[in-house]
Amino acid sequence: MFVGVRGYPTIWGHVKVYTSATGEIMNNIANEIVINHSVRKVKDAPTPISNHTPKRGVSDAALRSAKPRDKNYKIAVGGGLYLEVTSKGSKLWRWKYRIDGKENRYAIGSYPEISLREARDVVESARKQVKQGLHPAQQKQFERMKSALEQANTFEVVASEWIKWRDWMEVTKKRRLDMLNRVVFPTIGRLLLREISSSMILKILQQASENNGVSVMAEAKRTMFRIFVFAAETGQVNANPVRQWREVLPKNKTQHKRPLSHAEIGQLLRRY
Repeated sequence: MFVGVRGYPTIWGHVKVYTSATGEIMNNIANEIVINHSVRKVKDAPTPISNHTPKRGVSDAALRSAKPRDKNYKIAVGGGLYLEVTSKGSKLWRWKYRIDGKENRYAIGSYPEISLREARDVVESARKQVKQGLHPAQQKQFERMKSALEQANTFEVVASEWIKWRDWMEVTKKRRLDMLNRVVFPTIGRLLLREISSSMILKILQQASENNGVSVMAEAKRTMFRIFVFAAETGQVNANPVRQWREVLPKNKTQHKRPLSHAEIGQLLRRY
């Protein structure tokens, strides 16, 4: 037994404090722990001290001020995201991830065209794909191909393809394409087929009736209807927005000419 401060006896490995008046055993009087000739003040619950100091966040200012060196180097941002600074001065966003235990890299873009916040947003979206076992770069390429195919699927492109495969004389094809250029394409030519609604079709037909006459309106309606039939048969659309407009539009009535008289018939025969 050794004597600690204030005359309190101390036992190795155990803290037992005696009062000088009663010899009563008390534990942890006034939050003072006497261990091997020392007194340490403690609070009700000790706070553990981490061995790792959190890394300060990387700022945009630090990224902008990063200068090229003799060799490429990386500035880690966190979560596998880093900025690679090349020896030529380029600053490229990269994200490191693993699928099936294999390490991969995802090229996000360049800085400052893609900001720090935008790069982090891209990583969050890509992280969800990785959890599903998908490579972000492959998904990005797939989306680009899908978008390119959709952009090629405009009404004007499909209409031109439809006219190309008609068994018509070239003069007929040219006349039908001229009508589309004047009446239809200015409104829906650059739209994707799935973006064209029946209300758009009605507007085109009403304007054609007012500006070009009922016969042109009827031709535009027949042509658009058949183009959408062609698109449906090739799996490009599921519905035909032209189908429903039958009763609200003016009819293209056939106008019969009066019959020729006997004198007119004789004159016609003599002329030809």
